[in-house]
Amino acid sequence: MFNQPDFRIRRNSCTILARHTSLEFTRLGVIVGKRCARAAVVRNRIKRIIRESFRTEDFEGTLLDIIVIAQPSAATRSTRELSDILRESWRQLSL
Repeated sequence: MFNQPDFRIRRNSCTILARHTSLEFTRLGVIVGKRCARAAVVRNRIKRIIRESFRTEDFEGTLLDIIVIAQPSAATRSTRELSDILRESWRQLSL
């Protein structure tokens, strides 16, 4: 159950909610609705970018449950722009 987030980061392309966890690893949840992108290929592209960005990040002992909610502007961003936005967000969570 994801009650109140410990962290909330709002960007123009996504909202990130995070909460400390007692598990031994960090988990990721991704929400990309039809409201964000009508075409399934675009929604899947956004999910792949988010997952890959998460996979390459090292959270340095910070154990979190993270939910990324894509906003409609994520569909028009390039892969590099979206990756940069996510990378900056991951750094904020690692602090």
